[in-house]
Amino acid sequence: MATANSTCSINGCPYAAHCRGWCRRHYARVKNTGSPYRPCEKCGTDLPFGHPSKRRMCNTCWTCKVTGCTEPMRRNGLCNSHASRKNRTGTTDVFCRNCGGVVPFTGFKDDQGSIAHYCSDECRPICSLPECGSAAVARGYCKSHWKRFKATGSPHRTCRGCGQNLPAYLDGRVVYCGNQCKPACDAPGCPEIADDKGFCSRHVSRVRYHGSLPEIDFKCAFCGSLVERSYADRYQRSNKKVCGECRVKKVRDHDWFRDEILARGEATCGICQEPIDLSLKYPDPRALSIDHIIPLVWGGTNNRHNLQPSCLICNFRKRDRIAPPIAGALTLF
Repeated sequence: MATANSTCSINGCPYAAHCRGWCRRHYARVKNTGSPYRPCEKCGTDLPFGHPSKRRMCNTCWTCKVTGCTEPMRRNGLCNSHASRKNRTGTTDVFCRNCGGVVPFTGFKDDQGSIAHYCSDECRPICSLPECGSAAVARGYCKSHWKRFKATGSPHRTCRGCGQNLPAYLDGRVVYCGNQCKPACDAPGCPEIADDKGFCSRHVSRVRYHGSLPEIDFKCAFCGSLVERSYADRYQRSNKKVCGECRVKKVRDHDWFRDEILARGEATCGICQEPIDLSLKYPDPRALSIDHIIPLVWGGTNNRHNLQPSCLICNFRKRDRIAPPIAGALTLF
């Protein structure tokens, strides 16, 4: 019997010894076969436990006998693919379609992704299209042109813009050869590329919301001149009512009213009716600001009857509305 804490006498076996210096597995193998070893018939390596009892070779040697094939052996020493080929043709060899020689086995598919039918690149035909130099796979076409021919009936696909043939590697959804051939946005003056319904990604959202492009030309509320705008301006406001010259001229013409309030020394907000602390400065929300009762964008002026002191936060909340959105009286005059 084996001593306590001893391991199997077989080199590399980590199991504890059971009888005569062997573990239970090796001892069972000795009783069945007369030897603790089970060598591979081809390379002689010891087969591990759990290896199929009917298979007398290791996994490395249990491969197809065709030179270069690494598929596992299935029938008559051959893999399934070579066994099927031998049943059909009587041989496992593939003969070159051009010179008739035996094609060396390098895999069931070549670098083009198709079955190898040619012994070398010199024997392989080239795609019949002059602009393509890839190897032909069917009817004189390469793999890409052959797929296009099966799908559309023609190996060619032309650009919708310039009419030139598109390269074969482009996806079927690509209909233009480049951005230079894509149509421009239908919005007047917009140079961006049209993506959907003839409009660029920025204007198509407006078309979906309004049903059409909104009118952006307007008459100035001060001088009455027509202002023509372009859809190419990315930062313009759609509710703009004052031209640039009048905006620069009129927007700061009420500074005199601020000076009068500061000279008086007291002021009451015309929106919330709360007293204003004149010592506070911007950006304090309770600082003094000048509110236009009728906003400039709606034709308001900078005369005394259209101006009133207000808190900065109240003026921000009112924005360009005539009536404030908060509770409180609005002094008109």
